[in-house]
Amino acid sequence: MVNYLYHVSPDGLTKTVQAAIDQIASEMSTNPTITEDIIISITAGVYPGFYIPDGTLIPFLNSAYRLIIKSAGNAFPIIDASASSIELNIGIDIGGANPQVTLQQLRVKNFSVGIRAALNSHNPVISKCIVDNNRNCGMLIDQCEKPTILQNIVINGDYGIVCK
Repeated sequence: MVNYLYHVSPDGLTKTVQAAIDQIASEMSTNPTITEDIIISITAGVYPGFYIPDGTLIPFLNSAYRLIIKSAGNAFPIIDASASSIELNIGIDIGGANPQVTLQQLRVKNFSVGIRAALNSHNPVISKCIVDNNRNCGMLIDQCEKPTILQNIVINGDYGIVCK
């Protein structure tokens, strides 16, 4: 069975975005039929970086539904390298073959790459995010069809937004 709503909070049952992603990955391994968007709602706070393992979201392929990772309110949850217990080079890493991911109203900072959508993670949407102080690149969209990047602020780094 698929859970369609996850709440991430420093004081809640799910304390990191990675914990929610891991639960979703476990649920997706049964190849379920997706019947609505899966939402990860994040309260204000500072969180470590996270990644979606390659192929986790294959059930979303050719689907109208999305994985939406977003702020729970008006504040910007901060995804910060200094909050990570292991050294991560990428703040939000959408691994290969993970279509239909939306990132909305998040702040990502202090990584080498702020946000990456890897090969065949088609139709990514990144909106209303602040991506700052990432050393190499703010956003890297690598061989994804139909990326939508709108109303973001990208500051610092060698490159702002790279789509290739």
